[in-house]
Formats: sequence, structure tokens, C-alpha cells
Amino acid sequence: MATSSKHGSSKDEEPEILAVLDDDCRRKDSSFQNNGDVQTSYSQDVQEDDNDPEKEYFPPRKMHWIQCAVLNANVIVGVGVLPLPSAFEYLGWLPAIFLNTAVYMITTITGLYLMYMHQLFPTVRSYPIIFQKYLGKGGLLLGSFLVYTYMMFNMMSMMLTAALSLSSMAPTVCLPIFIAVAAAIIYLVGQLRSLCGVSMVASVGLSSILVAMLLVMGYAPKLGQTGNSFTSLVGKYGFVTGVLGMDNLVFAYAIHIVLFPFMAEMKAITDFKKALWASQTFAFLFYTSVGAVGYAYLGNTSLLQNPISLSTPSGAPLYVVNILVIISMIIGATTCQNIFTRYTQYYLQRCGRRKFRDTSLVNRAWWALWSFVVVALGYVITSLIPFFGALVGTAAALIASNTTFTFPSLFYYLQFRKEIPVWKSLVALFIVLFGLVLTVLGGYGAIYSMVQAIEQGGTPFSCSQG
Repeated sequence: MATSSKHGSSKDEEPEILAVLDDDCRRKDSSFQNNGDVQTSYSQDVQEDDNDPEKEYFPPRKMHWIQCAVLNANVIVGVGVLPLPSAFEYLGWLPAIFLNTAVYMITTITGLYLMYMHQLFPTVRSYPIIFQKYLGKGGLLLGSFLVYTYMMFNMMSMMLTAALSLSSMAPTVCLPIFIAVAAAIIYLVGQLRSLCGVSMVASVGLSSILVAMLLVMGYAPKLGQTGNSFTSLVGKYGFVTGVLGMDNLVFAYAIHIVLFPFMAEMKAITDFKKALWASQTFAFLFYTSVGAVGYAYLGNTSLLQNPISLSTPSGAPLYVVNILVIISMIIGATTCQNIFTRYTQYYLQRCGRRKFRDTSLVNRAWWALWSFVVVALGYVITSLIPFFGALVGTAAALIASNTTFTFPSLFYYLQFRKEIPVWKSLVALFIVLFGLVLTVLGGYGAIYSMVQAIEQGGTPFSCSQG
């Protein structure tokens, strides 16, 4: 479907502050220009532009859509599956199944919205730049805050999960020590500089979490026999707890902050649609299975832990499951760390930057330095708030609801409202409203749960586990 872009190059356009890179809007020789008029089809394919002034500083387009699907699935399913049984318990059968299906469909739609944005601006590798295009300088600052804060939260949640898994196998060791161990491993794996390289090990992480959850589900019926578990059609823990369950479902699918870096390394942008549908559908089926089985056999008992991996019987099963979870969390966190490090270096090392293909010791030393800064910051913040459920809920409610629902739909509506049918405009506006409601309701529940976790979980950097 053809549309006229309003983002042609302009001599009067203000420079991008904090911009990750210049794009076709700021180049006179944009591939989208034709005698001053910019005509774009968001169904067309776009290849890497040789005129992109920043392409030498970023990984090239080498990733196949299957590799992208594995990366997507590893980020989605990795830490996203762990709170699902608790979300089912908080909500009850009917709300949990309805919201799980709704979030799956809506996040797939908003993921496609971002694909259309990337086809319009193929040299944009960072989500915040799209904020700037539609909301100006203030939008860039807002987008940078939301995207990179949530990316840090994602890395922290995986770091904390890996640490909790280690702690469950050696409960006498203080949790901050295990957080440091997880951070050190993430740092070492994070020396892979491209997402295409990370995708090579992402399949290992995805396989690990699959096997771990299959083992947990296999042990759940036996545990449930002695736990007197029960379920209900609607959750019985009150409004705030129900909102927390909703936040967990939102968190489970909210990977939109990493989609632009993923698409920027794909050989063909249009293939992203296949990668998105494959990873989202896989996640939906897997989430439904794990959430339903965990709730059915362990619901409303002390045996149901959040994350669910901690519900495994002690002994050999606990060790096997937690080692697999650790592998998955480390690889998933490496994806976030890779992206965060790349743009931290871009923002802060404006002088003396090295091109991506530069494999010299100096270039690798710079990468090692910036990745250390990112991981160290993640360690400090994770140790300050080591409460998995509250951490996930807060990130989902205050940030993911906006980056996943509100803004992709708003940008899509602003760009295509004159070319699409009315019903598509109404869908986009409905998702905008849905995201705003989630922010208000989820924010209240998340802040309430965080206060409770702090009151019950001990002081930061202590041996207490929240």
C-alpha cells in the first residue's frame, strides 16, 4: 500500500541531539526520494543503503529471518515464561487466558507497526529515533529514557533470575555474590559484538529454557498431589494482585525495544514478518502450556514460586533445571547487554570511535570497557532491588506498556491514517488507549508491590532474598 512520507530531507531540519545515527531523512540522496516527492510502500523490501554514513560503525545485514526468530524467541521466552504460572494464579483461568491471548495478538500487531516504520526509515537502528521523528527533541529524550531503561530492566531481570537459580542450589551464600557471578558471565559472553553472532548461541539458550520448563511441568503433578492445590475461574487475591498478574503477562511479550536493532541486521526487512509471527506464536503456545500446567497443579500453594523454576523438587532435579535456566538467562541478558553497550559507546565515545570491522586490540578494548560499564551498572541496580516479581511488574507497567502498545500504535496512526481503512485507524487508537490504561492500573499495582517487597525483603546488598 503506497503512502506519502512526510519525512523527506529538509535543509531546515534541526540536528538530532543524542541521535544514534543519521538516517534517510537527513541525506540528500535518500533512496526514497524521487524528484522531491517521497513515495514508500510499507510492504516493499529495503536493502542496505551504501550512502548510510553510519553503517561502518554497526554490524552489517547478515542475519537470516530464522536467526532473528530465534533471537526473538530467546528474549521473549527466556525470562518471560518464568512468572506465567503466578500470573495465572493471580488472575484465575478466564482473565489469564483472555489476557494472554489478547496480549499475544496486540503485541504481534504493534511489532508489525514497527516493521513498517523501519521500512520507511531503513537506516534507523534505534527505536528512540522514531520517537524523535514524530514527537521532536522531547520525544527523542522520552524514547531514549523509556527504551534504554527498560532494556536495562530486562538485563537485570535475567541477571537476577540467574542469581536466584544459583542461590537455590547454595542457599548459604549471599545473593549479591551470585548476582556478581551472573554479571561476570554475562560480561564475558557479551564480548560477541554483533547480534548475528549472539544468535548463534541464542538457540542454546532457547533450548535450555524449553527443557527446563518441560522438567518443571513434569514434576508439577507429583508435587501438586501433596500440596492440596486448587484453581478458580477468577483470581481471589484482590485488585492489586490481579494487576500484578496482568503486568507479568505484558512483560512476557514486551520485546519491542530490541526489534529495531534486530531488523537492522536482517538481510531482508520484509522477512521480519515471518520471524515475528513464528516467535510470537511459539511463545504464546509455550506460555499457555506452562502457565496452565503450573497453575493447575501448584496453584494457591506455597509450592508455586515466582520464578516457576524454583518450584522444582530439591536434589538433582533442582540442579538440572536451574543450570538450564542459568544458561538461558545469561544468553538472553547478553542480547540486551550487546544492544545497550553499542549505544552507550555511540553516545559517550563520540571521539575516536572505531568501525565495526576494526578488530584491533584497541577497538576490542573499548568495547570491553563500555560493556563493563553497562554490566556493572546492572549489577548495582539489581542488588538494590532483588525482588523478581516486583521488578518485572514495575518494568512492565511503567515502561513496557508504553513502548509495546502506546507509542508503536500512535506512530503508525500518525504516519498512515490517511492511507489505511478506518477500521485499521480505530484498531491503532484502541491499542493506544489500551496501553495508557495498562500504564495507570499497572503502575499503581507495581509501585504497591515494590513497597511491600522492600518492606519484607531486607536491605540492599544484604543476604536477604526478596
